[in-house]
Amino acid sequence: MGKRIAGTTCIWTIVFYLCIFSAEKSFSDNYILDKNNSEIRCSIGYSLIGKYKPAFEGFKARLIFNKDDLDSSFVEIIIDIDSIKSKYPALDRLARSSRLMNSAKYNTAIFKGEKIRKATNPDEYSVEGTFDFHGVKRDMSFSFYLKEIDPKGPNINGKKFLEVLGSWKINRKDFNVIWHDVLDKGGIIVSDQVLIDWKLTAFAGKDENR
Repeated sequence: MGKRIAGTTCIWTIVFYLCIFSAEKSFSDNYILDKNNSEIRCSIGYSLIGKYKPAFEGFKARLIFNKDDLDSSFVEIIIDIDSIKSKYPALDRLARSSRLMNSAKYNTAIFKGEKIRKATNPDEYSVEGTFDFHGVKRDMSFSFYLKEIDPKGPNINGKKFLEVLGSWKINRKDFNVIWHDVLDKGGIIVSDQVLIDWKLTAFAGKDENR
């Protein structure tokens, strides 16, 4: 009887530690966006001012990352199109209007990256996924840089932080963003190419909203 109790106790002890280990592993893979130290900006040529360089003030991101298990890693970025803002309010209104991004109808742009791989250079990775923008969904792949950082300040409390840097270069016409059927030819007035630069800072933790 004593041996049976001892054996049962041993089994439950092993199960307990396996559960703890599994929970810690899962916890360490999830990262919560540090909005105060993250940004998404874009740049597009515009003949009247040279470059139109707004930022998106509203965005969310979800990051699951484990460098030893990239198959389980995942990134999702959701941009609030209506939050675009630059030093040119008139151009911001035009960008939001039905002539361009039509934020009243298509209020978000969403990238989901489900295949992350290590690249050759230190801290460099590649990701494959889909970009859903202006009612059009297209496959997208690009490189990004990811590294652990050690920020300073109050409320850090030994948290593990990651900094992720990336860029997208898209052709707006691939997503049917055309401001005029006749005049919008060749990207002379408004460039066809849009560069989106993003920096995400996130800390390890459990997102209670999910």
